[in-house]
Amino acid sequence: MMTSEDTISPEVALRIALATRVLSEVSVGEMIEALQDCVGDTINEDSLSRVTVASLKTAFGHTNQVDGEEDGEDGTTAEIAAWKEAVAILWGQNI
Repeated sequence: MMTSEDTISPEVALRIALATRVLSEVSVGEMIEALQDCVGDTINEDSLSRVTVASLKTAFGHTNQVDGEEDGEDGTTAEIAAWKEAVAILWGQNI
């Protein structure tokens, strides 16, 4: 959990907010918790560059593959695109 000594830069906060917006059913708080699961308590530009679609989905409890397969079912193209877009935003792309 982040402490009062940990601060998130405005750039990182923007990335998190925009990525959260792409994943419409996710709150900013849930996104921060998931990112901490992925990269640890320090969330900065460097740590966000290590987030992958698979690691983010796993942090949210989605165990299906990046291509959307889970128990023989395909995820929708829109869902897969949203996860990829969210990670691209976290990396600093598409902003």
